[in-house]
Amino acid sequence: IVLLFTNSCKSKTEEKETPDYVRTNDEIELAENSVIEPKLKVETAKYQFIESELNCNGTVKAIPERFAEVAAPFGGRVTKSFVTIGQYVRKGDPIFEMKSSDFFAAQQDYFSAQQEMKQAEINLKRQKDLLAHSVGVKREMEEAETEYKLKKIAVEQLAASLKVFNSSAQTKMGQSLIVRSPIAGRVVNSDLVVGQYLKDDHEALVTVAELSKVWISAQVKEKDLGFLTELKNIKFSVDAFSSKEFNGQIVNIGQMLNEETRSVDVLIETENIQSLLKPGMYVNVVLNSVGKEEIVLPTKAVFQENENQYVFVKIGQRKFRKTKVKTVTMAENSQSIRIVDGLTAGQNIVVDGGIYLMGAK
Repeated sequence: IVLLFTNSCKSKTEEKETPDYVRTNDEIELAENSVIEPKLKVETAKYQFIESELNCNGTVKAIPERFAEVAAPFGGRVTKSFVTIGQYVRKGDPIFEMKSSDFFAAQQDYFSAQQEMKQAEINLKRQKDLLAHSVGVKREMEEAETEYKLKKIAVEQLAASLKVFNSSAQTKMGQSLIVRSPIAGRVVNSDLVVGQYLKDDHEALVTVAELSKVWISAQVKEKDLGFLTELKNIKFSVDAFSSKEFNGQIVNIGQMLNEETRSVDVLIETENIQSLLKPGMYVNVVLNSVGKEEIVLPTKAVFQENENQYVFVKIGQRKFRKTKVKTVTMAENSQSIRIVDGLTAGQNIVVDGGIYLMGAK
């Protein structure tokens, strides 16, 4: 009896310790009576003609060179406004006028330098005449020439500084500063108050924007970047005009990845003739791919491990290989996924139950 009991316990212990599988690197071989095998569903990979789409979120942005915030270049008092909200202005049109002691000082420096340059020019001509009549000294003529060049450079620099403030170098002494629009567009915001005093670091008073074209800043996930190389068209919509469909084209794909969201900023340019799209609006972007023959699997057949994706390929009667693949999402909430690299048609793929193989260590 003792011997029978001992043998019975030994058999149960051996049965319990018999492994359900054997793993060698990325290959897993199941035991003959494995409890995992019945849970696996295997299908043969086939090519399908696919026209897929990728959905992502975005926001409307003004194109930088078509957007300008106009601020006072000096501290001073606003004496006149030339614009109202909604008004169209051309590049160089006056926005507002102001009196500024700083601007007056800049004018004074310019006119003083201009007078000094004229005086240096007269002296240079006199030295050249003296030298031409053999009564001058060459060294004095050269010194006069150097002095004139230095004064001329000073005038040009001060003229350039006035031009930065959209003020002509032909302005008259004591004339008010007229701040002008740096671009053509509509006045979309104005906080101008005639009589208000502004510090030299005051925020912009007027915003001018040309919004006949705008950018859509779309956030595309890292794993979906391959989708951008095979685009057929780009469409998007906004909640305010849900029945209207807009079109656009990519003008830039960001070079930096947002490590928090694992996404890249993609800029899409679109026409906005009717001014329906307002900067800041949320956008639903749909990217459509060019149709092609590809392998398509259920999303549950693909597993993510760190930065890589894997499927299990059946390579024997009860033997499976963990295989690295590259994928592209087909559409939002889709139950299928495109395999763009790593598999070929005819391979037998675990399409359900692969989670049990992923747990095999």
